[in-house]
Amino acid sequence: MRDACAGDPALQARVERLLAATKRSEGFLETPAIAERSRIRAGAPRAAGAPDAVGDYLVVGVLGVGGMATVYEAVQENPHRRVAIKVLHQTLGHTDAVLRFRLEAETLARLRHPGIAQIYEAGVAPLGDSKPSPFFAMELVPNALSITAYAEKHALPLRERLEMFASVCDAVLHGHQLGVIHRDLKPANVLVGPDGRAKVIDFGIARRSGPDAPAVTAESDSRRLIGTLNAMSPEQCVDPSGIDVRSDVYSLGVILYELVTGRRPHDLSRCSIPEAVRIIVEQEPERAGAIRAEAAGSLDAIIAMAMAKERDLRYVGVGALAADVRRLLADRPVEARTASFLEQARLFARRNRALTISISAIVVLFVGGVIVSTTFGVLASQARDEALQREHDLEIVTAFQESMLADLDAWSMGDRLKSSLASAVARSFEQDEAAQAAEQWSQLTAGVNFTNLGLQSLNESVLQRSRRSIDERFAEQPAIRARLLHRLAATMSALGLRADAEKAARTAYELRRDHLGPDHEETLLSLGTLGSIVSTIGRYDEAIGLLTEAHERSERTLGAEHAATLRADFQLAGAHRRRGDQEEAERRWMRTLESQRRVLGDDHADTLRTLSNVGLLHAIKWRFADAERCWREVIERRRRTLGENHPELKAPLSNLGMLLIDLGRFDEAKPLLEEALASDRRRLGDTHPSTLVAMAQLASLHRESGNIAAAELLQSECVEGRRVSLGPEHHDTLRAAVFLATLRGLLGHREQAEAEIRRLMEVQRRVVGERSPEF
Repeated sequence: MRDACAGDPALQARVERLLAATKRSEGFLETPAIAERSRIRAGAPRAAGAPDAVGDYLVVGVLGVGGMATVYEAVQENPHRRVAIKVLHQTLGHTDAVLRFRLEAETLARLRHPGIAQIYEAGVAPLGDSKPSPFFAMELVPNALSITAYAEKHALPLRERLEMFASVCDAVLHGHQLGVIHRDLKPANVLVGPDGRAKVIDFGIARRSGPDAPAVTAESDSRRLIGTLNAMSPEQCVDPSGIDVRSDVYSLGVILYELVTGRRPHDLSRCSIPEAVRIIVEQEPERAGAIRAEAAGSLDAIIAMAMAKERDLRYVGVGALAADVRRLLADRPVEARTASFLEQARLFARRNRALTISISAIVVLFVGGVIVSTTFGVLASQARDEALQREHDLEIVTAFQESMLADLDAWSMGDRLKSSLASAVARSFEQDEAAQAAEQWSQLTAGVNFTNLGLQSLNESVLQRSRRSIDERFAEQPAIRARLLHRLAATMSALGLRADAEKAARTAYELRRDHLGPDHEETLLSLGTLGSIVSTIGRYDEAIGLLTEAHERSERTLGAEHAATLRADFQLAGAHRRRGDQEEAERRWMRTLESQRRVLGDDHADTLRTLSNVGLLHAIKWRFADAERCWREVIERRRRTLGENHPELKAPLSNLGMLLIDLGRFDEAKPLLEEALASDRRRLGDTHPSTLVAMAQLASLHRESGNIAAAELLQSECVEGRRVSLGPEHHDTLRAAVFLATLRGLLGHREQAEAEIRRLMEVQRRVVGERSPEF
């Protein structure tokens, strides 16, 4: 051996150490050592002090040195491959770095994604002649460059940079779906090899969330700044322990900024740590569009939204960021620029003054003194208008259309129709005959449901006309036609016109499936809407089939915890509940809720909607404490995020109030039901059906708590309101009147109460027949 080493003592010592390694591996030198030695000489130079081997791995060179570990390039003999070996510094062997190092290995073992460097082995091994140290071997990205360096070296056009960035988002999203927040995303931790594929590396300070998340480093994390300042989110600088997935969104925004502009958002090279933190928290970077003209507009908005100082203003998750980048690549409107709809509508109006005037004037419907404006007729008459050929402007118009239709109220139209007709009758008689005519008119219309008349008028005069106009004018534009039909279906379903809603939703789905493909996000949205509508009609098996397909396709193409996938699972749970399968509904809603909390956040509207439904299931199953907990959380979060008087508070207030009545906790229920009633009075008026239901609920509370006089006063108002809005012989009016008579009997007016109940029963028999279940 001395002769073979040509008198080189250092080489001879190294060969002796390598031969000693054969005792630890039977196949360590099955590949010819001379050939391997020649490859080593062609590789990176060896650093001073680098070991010859780490366990069974032959060290080739040093890839990088960090504060916690050194990464070596090495060769594994069986199977034969080149790997990266990360070895903990021996000086940290008695610190919490050992726990963090093990956590990184465990984290990598959980992740299986083509965009994340895979782990092969973890353990403890001697470093040549040194004492053993923790290590793990992982996938090597050969000749790798950081994502920004690769883009500059190969002069990638902007489109290719964005496509590569979207693939990085997919990899990070995979981690988030498994409860792993990276916390140190930066260009140096996204490597690109000669094949052009990006790999996310270095999960050394990653945090795991969920019930199985380790807490070994939580305390130390809260006491020190962890990560790379140039890519840190503001909240990570201030409170490293209080971050969520949106911190990774911010860091990805930093990567995108540098990838697009060629510079970092902030120059922190000469700043002290406190000064750097102040800049990150307070100072807005120069807009990307001001640095690179190609980034102006939608791309600039995407970067700004990802890097918003307030995390509530950022994308809710990495999936949403990736989706917006792909919308930009597909020349579609991006969410980052549609957040401020009113501002964009004003700009649209300035550019298209004639069209805006048409939107306000062309389609006007007069039903009982109510004027309803809709943009469907405008879209039909202006189908060839140049502005509507631009996708972004179309999004504004259709959003405006939806906001107009959202205010359609069949009850209000019916009520105004009734009042208008009554006034017209009164005016047609002399003054002394008007009262008699009004009484006769009241008797004549006693059995007429004016809400149904208003709904029929809306359907025939607005909605069906709009459906025909869309089908005719946009027959050659399937994308626009599908979008308008999808929105129309939602409006019809909300109004209870579910058969017509199903037809519109089915056509929208088929158009998107044929035009965009079965796995496109918009196609899956339409499939979920169709399934939900079919479920409300009562065809549960068919609905579950449609919604199962929507969920499975969304999970496969968008990811298990994409917002669209979670929404599809929510809809599928609802169909199971309607069919009576409470266990399956609960399983899905609980799973959806857990994911929504992690990915969307506790305050997101979808999360709170699911939480409210979970509360309903708890109540149905007599788990009252769990139901109360759910509804109280919904109320607290909606108060904080939406304000004290938001309509979304009404349902959980009523639900919790009625639950507390059942539990006999009347003092706690009272302020909740009073607030619910006040909300409806303020928003809908004193005689709206929803307001009248809230009155009846509060009257029921007074009755149960023994305050009969207060119950009688409120129920009297409820009955009078139902007589006015629904008619004196509507079944809801009759039911409310029976309760009122019962209350008056409890107040001592027994004979009058009994006589009134007998009269109401006779009316009920005459209106609905002898076999009515109403009494």
